[in-house]
Amino acid sequence: MESTTNNNTSYNVLLEKPIKYGKINISLSSQLLDEFIKFPVDSLKFVLSGRARGFLKTDDPEKLFIKRLKKIESSEETPSKKYAEFMELLSPSENRTEEYKKAINDAIDIVYKSLEQKIYDAPILSIKDYFENAFKKFDLGDLKGAIGDYSKVIEKDDKNVSAYYNRGIARQNLGNNAGAIADFAKVIELKPDYAPAYNNRGVAKRKVEDYDSAISDFNKAIELDSKYAAAFYNRALAKKNLRDVVGVIEDFSVAIDLKPNFIDAYFNRGLELKAINEYKSAIDDFSKVIELDSLDVAAYINRAFCREQLGDYAGGRNDKKKVEEIKNSKQE
Repeated sequence: MESTTNNNTSYNVLLEKPIKYGKINISLSSQLLDEFIKFPVDSLKFVLSGRARGFLKTDDPEKLFIKRLKKIESSEETPSKKYAEFMELLSPSENRTEEYKKAINDAIDIVYKSLEQKIYDAPILSIKDYFENAFKKFDLGDLKGAIGDYSKVIEKDDKNVSAYYNRGIARQNLGNNAGAIADFAKVIELKPDYAPAYNNRGVAKRKVEDYDSAISDFNKAIELDSKYAAAFYNRALAKKNLRDVVGVIEDFSVAIDLKPNFIDAYFNRGLELKAINEYKSAIDDFSKVIELDSLDVAAYINRAFCREQLGDYAGGRNDKKKVEEIKNSKQE
């Protein structure tokens, strides 16, 4: 199966940051083509999830490259066609050896046999079939396809809570927050005691800057489940938008108590403590982040600032030195 495209623009594709996705593990730009050929299904999932845009870049013209990536993500083409277009974008055909051409075509066949025959060519007859296909498409990063199948489930069963909830998650991941809010509202109507629906609707409301209403949803989620760490964390983010510093720190702290390795909560609480000049406590939080992820550049940068504010210039220099070491190791 040969890939075709109308745009033969040649890109010098670079690695923005190391990629770990499924079986794919890439630390150098020179590994890109080999890894995406070696693991074609994971490669396709990576592209359709939208993550490729945050990991791959070009020196010039980057905007056009990203535009083509987005076009592949939203394309109505079959999975193998999308994969082929991505591989052609990554390595234009005129630059490929015969060996690479054969390897790419073999990988395209793997995508076809693994995905299209199982999902797109399968007879779709029942609610169960639609639901299973939607779940598979979601897992592959084909969010539009998943939404379509969940919608078919809802057409056949307009009280299917799982279909509304999962469609809401897919819509949320696509940035369709209004659609997500409507789906989570339907879940709440059908199952009023389901805390995750309130939490996720709150997240979507915060994205559209409806902060007070978002907090009300997080409050309800916490009322239904007092150990819901994610709801406390999300409520803290909403309170931050309303400049409720005390409330923000309190909620991040509860989230950490409930989930001791909640790295995002430590980092964001550290930022809040730093903002109110509580540098010692902020250092403790950034140190915990580093304990959980020794390559977190942002944590080192913020800890360095806090250390310097307390007069620990040697500690600040050490943190800055670590930042440079991490950045240099990623470029090797």
